[in-house]
Amino acid sequence: LADFCPAVVHANSVSRILSPSVLWAAKQAGIPVVMTIRDPHIFCAKSWGLTKQRELCPKFSLWCLTRCLGEHSGFRAALVYLVKYLKVALHRPLIRHCCALFIAPSQAIRTLLLRNLGVDEQSCFYLPNFIAAAETEAVPREPTGFLFVGRISREKGVDLALRAVAQLVKEPEFNSLSLDVVGDGPALTELKELAVELGISRRVTFHGRLTGRKLSLCYLKAVSILMPSLWLENNPRVALEAFAHGRPVIASRLGGYPDLITDGENGYLFTPGSAAELAERMAQLCRHPAEADRLGANALRLAETEFTPKKHYEGLMAIYALAAHPKESGKTLVPFLTVLIAFLIVALGGYFLYEEYNAPKAALQIEGETYPV
Repeated sequence: LADFCPAVVHANSVSRILSPSVLWAAKQAGIPVVMTIRDPHIFCAKSWGLTKQRELCPKFSLWCLTRCLGEHSGFRAALVYLVKYLKVALHRPLIRHCCALFIAPSQAIRTLLLRNLGVDEQSCFYLPNFIAAAETEAVPREPTGFLFVGRISREKGVDLALRAVAQLVKEPEFNSLSLDVVGDGPALTELKELAVELGISRRVTFHGRLTGRKLSLCYLKAVSILMPSLWLENNPRVALEAFAHGRPVIASRLGGYPDLITDGENGYLFTPGSAAELAERMAQLCRHPAEADRLGANALRLAETEFTPKKHYEGLMAIYALAAHPKESGKTLVPFLTVLIAFLIVALGGYFLYEEYNAPKAALQIEGETYPV
């Protein structure tokens, strides 16, 4: 910092992987810090930011350990979440003190910042991600072909997409329906087994990770992209990539999706966890190809006007300017003892976290069903 002398330090949710001590160093050097919040980890002990009713966590407190959703359950998981709660509780005042401004890529994350981190309205800005124009080509669209792109893990809800496909193919009008799954992750084997169990293995293609033209062709061939997430997505790039390719998105009514998708205008929203409602939305696009064209055209227009690199850059530069010339805030100095205690607690908790994630996991419970991890 002393050698480079930046006007602003821009951090991206450092407390999940990196120590927030980098924020303290910048603060001590007199350099304003802008932090973009990429996920709920900095103010949520269970990382999802949602209650068991799939509503935004109302307030950070010890009750979050029983009130909120998490990926794991059981005694070991409870110990891990307790350590994470202590880490979050001790990091919060440090982050509040060291960061001049915050950027939230979704309104849901901004709401959680105001509620659970305790920052004021003037310090938190909504700035969505951007997408460059996609290089498209004339590719025949499959009128009943759907696509999922992303990490293959339980919180992404890919199993809901498989169940929706299994429900639709029972009807003769959807005998050509297919689903392409692009990505990799810990739930891949389990999902392949589920496709066989549901009798749809010939209709589902698991491609693994794709990039460049191969990924672009998958977008162009699909009638719609499915995003049935069970956790709080922020401002997912996959949705913007779908828009840039002129394809509508069918997504859970969670997190940042309502910021991106106007129901019936550039895609559809459905109740989180409902495979039946997802199937209804998919059927609607299959039965009405003109509707799919209209939604896709609106999605492309949105990518070209609202989520451009230029618009994001201008918003970012305006935030940097505010950070570099702050008003008097009246914030008090975070006691050094708080930082020291945070370091000691997190260091001690590291041992328990290591043991937890190298031992057999507990189970994930979704919609009353238990899935071994």
